[in-house]
Amino acid sequence: MTEKRETRLAAKLGFPIAIAIFAFMWFVPLEGMDELTRKTLGLMLFTVVLWITRPIFPALTALLFMIIAWGLELTIFKTAFSGFTNTTAWFVWGALVIAFAIKETRLDLRFARFLATKTPASTKGVLGSYYVLSFLLTYIMPSTTARVASTAPIAAAQIETLDVPLKSRAGKMLMTSLVTWNSYNGALLLSGGSTIVTAWGILSGLGMSITWAQWWLYLIGPGLVAMVVNFIVNLLIFRPEPAKVADGAGVRKIAKAELAKLGPMTAREKRLAAILAITIILWATESFHGIETAFICCMCGITLCMPGIGVLDAKRAMSGIGWDSVVFVAAALSIGTVTEATGVADIIKQILSYILTFGESEFLFLLMMLVLGFIGRLVLRNGSANVAVLLAPAILLAQSLGYNPLYVGLFFALSLGGIFMYQNTPSMIAYDYGTFEEPDFMLASLARYAGLIALITFAYFIWWPLLGV
Repeated sequence: MTEKRETRLAAKLGFPIAIAIFAFMWFVPLEGMDELTRKTLGLMLFTVVLWITRPIFPALTALLFMIIAWGLELTIFKTAFSGFTNTTAWFVWGALVIAFAIKETRLDLRFARFLATKTPASTKGVLGSYYVLSFLLTYIMPSTTARVASTAPIAAAQIETLDVPLKSRAGKMLMTSLVTWNSYNGALLLSGGSTIVTAWGILSGLGMSITWAQWWLYLIGPGLVAMVVNFIVNLLIFRPEPAKVADGAGVRKIAKAELAKLGPMTAREKRLAAILAITIILWATESFHGIETAFICCMCGITLCMPGIGVLDAKRAMSGIGWDSVVFVAAALSIGTVTEATGVADIIKQILSYILTFGESEFLFLLMMLVLGFIGRLVLRNGSANVAVLLAPAILLAQSLGYNPLYVGLFFALSLGGIFMYQNTPSMIAYDYGTFEEPDFMLASLARYAGLIALITFAYFIWWPLLGV
């Protein structure tokens, strides 16, 4: 209740504080800063305050930035709304239609429950199987929230089948891992979530075009290393109890029963599976056929809504997807373009130089991205908002230091997981099952950071040099 009261108070104060800051920056000259940069920085601070206090939806806040920037002639309409002409926003639209189709057909549940029937007998086997399950689900489900929502109920049932309490060490590790591993598991794929897609769009806008297959290739090896390290560290932190069941029959029985409830695979599910398979194959072979990643995603979304071929009613799909995500990503890209054009990105770059240039080493620069991501997520809960504000300046800073900017783009989205439950929706879904508390989640987040350090170390010194990146 206290947290809710504080949230309501912050929302009430959001607009007055934001307007006061904007007015100060608009009318008060600052030495060494030209008028356009100062006013745009004021608008950026106005937007960030509203993102923090949330008096309105974050997508509306981002849209407000675009409208004010255009209306007050800080930039031209084409620049202010450039995100809507970027392929990235429409990639998000296609991904949302795919996610909606998977949810409507319940293909996600079928896939999750089928894999759960193969669960090993031991506690460690059960825990490890959910790492694999989350990893595989990423290929068909472009939403961390959806992946956690699909697997959490099965995981909770299997904890009880192991004959250990829900709040046992095993239960805590399983449920917290579902969230913390998924939070960067999705980053291994370009289609893994809106934060990744936003980062991809900013990279493309800065002249670094990456295909779906290239993104996968650059991160798959380091990602698997991170998964192993994360699992081992989690085992050391939580020390899960051994299962009391004699064999895995009881563990697998409940998954089979849940799978049986879904009945035989329907024609809709089969069509969806076929369309998804073709989409993934086209993404993976883009270098051969030359069809862009975003175009493939959009065509998949359209196909899913076509009568006789697809699996969705077009009207229901258009009203059911989260258009706010499309608007937010488009606006985030526009914000990046406006701040770069008006010099605000250079100011943020100077601020970041105090955080990221510790030790004058490219590798340490990348490690310090974890600090930047931690600070950014404390201030802004939304990953795409962090990318919109921080990624372009971080890339510009890396370029000025002679570092590879592609490394920054690949790694920054991974650094935004946060350590507190309130910082993401999936953690609250898992928390509802009563297996862990905030301190347990923070411990699991430490294991995630260990995995990220392993990822960047392996990628920087071994994987990326082997690929010639």
